[in-house]
Amino acid sequence: MLGIMAHYYADVCNPLHTDQTGAEERMHSAYETSVQELTDSPGERRRWLPRRKRRLVADAEAVTMAAARAAHPSYRALVTNFNRFGMNRTVMRIT
Repeated sequence: MLGIMAHYYADVCNPLHTDQTGAEERMHSAYETSVQELTDSPGERRRWLPRRKRRLVADAEAVTMAAARAAHPSYRALVTNFNRFGMNRTVMRIT
């Protein structure tokens, strides 16, 4: 159950899971395949994980909504850059 919940939380941290457009429809699967190739072995991209002190979460809904709000502003840049250039520097920074 923890793995399922972690997956759902991780999904809202992905800007592509905070909106939907026709431009995104054309690139969503290719983007996720590209990210999978970067993270298909244990420990890869460990630097993507921020070092933060653990904290107890009393309101999971509020924390999840805050994560989605933080991810959403990158939506358009991610879609536009990936459609034009693939996994370029901007897309990697957003990812």
